[in-house]
Amino acid sequence: MRTALIAVTFIFSAVSCAIAQNQNDAIKVTFAIDGETVLCDNFNVELKVGERVIPVRCIDQGFIVPNIFATLYASPQSRGRSNIDVQINCGKYALDFPGEYPIFISPGEWKVGIDYPPFKTAESGTGRPPESGFWMSSVEWNFDGCEPCVVSTVIHPDIPPSVVDRLRKDQPTAWGERAMDDAYALAVLRVDYKKNRDYLLDLLGVCLSKPNLPQPLEDVCDSNSGLVDYLANLFWRGDSELLKPLMNAADSSSYVIDPVGTFYADLLDRRSEDALHVIAGLSIEKQIAACKLAGHDDLSLDSPKMERVEKQLRTDNGAVALRCLQTLENTDNHHRAE
Repeated sequence: MRTALIAVTFIFSAVSCAIAQNQNDAIKVTFAIDGETVLCDNFNVELKVGERVIPVRCIDQGFIVPNIFATLYASPQSRGRSNIDVQINCGKYALDFPGEYPIFISPGEWKVGIDYPPFKTAESGTGRPPESGFWMSSVEWNFDGCEPCVVSTVIHPDIPPSVVDRLRKDQPTAWGERAMDDAYALAVLRVDYKKNRDYLLDLLGVCLSKPNLPQPLEDVCDSNSGLVDYLANLFWRGDSELLKPLMNAADSSSYVIDPVGTFYADLLDRRSEDALHVIAGLSIEKQIAACKLAGHDDLSLDSPKMERVEKQLRTDNGAVALRCLQTLENTDNHHRAE
């Protein structure tokens, strides 16, 4: 799946769309904000090939594909060029997706999404919240013969004041999962960061220390709630203080423990030296648990990633690294035998 992580450059000379009589060879365009479908006022699309603006004829929530794009795709020379700039206008939003390919301008459907923290419906290319920026826009390009479909994503660097105001208003009365989501979203938006981050850490401590929890804490501590993913995301966004508490989560809890294995695998893959340094400070039991979780939840399902991690552990060749390597190999063998 292609995900373009690109800076946004707005092009304001939009081409007005004329009503088309023929809806063959059309692209339907749908919009959603945080997963909720919205209708667009002043909908239009601008297409540019290099510096050339291509006239577009609109239909209801869509447009007719200009013939030039079939010609571009038919040419071996132009087919592979990512030189098409797309701007989609919906109400107050002008969303730019530069550097796209001719095949994306083919009959079918574009699913345009705008996602704000806590990114419940966002398509970041990894299935997890983005590690930078404050909101996302994306297009899922659906066209004939495309399986799976392609997604382009833009990460936006500006903090949306209306979203901050909404979250601040909601937070005092929120509880359970909603309170957790609000705390994470405000932390991402750099609002009362320490207070909101520490709220998430307190939840993690409660979830790990109590095997039987009442509602709404049981939902918060469920492995699908997002709590560990939220804390891991704040770590990847630059909060190194979260590394130790996340590593200390390596135990046999039946609640939040599932997603933490993916974090351990990512850490071993992306920052092996940091991972081994922190693992060395754990008990041998927890060292083995952390590496087992990394293997079981992630690495045993991703052979190239497993090979990179194993290579780094062999290169380190220390006691902690070799213990982790042995644990990963045992976990992978067990997985293959299942």
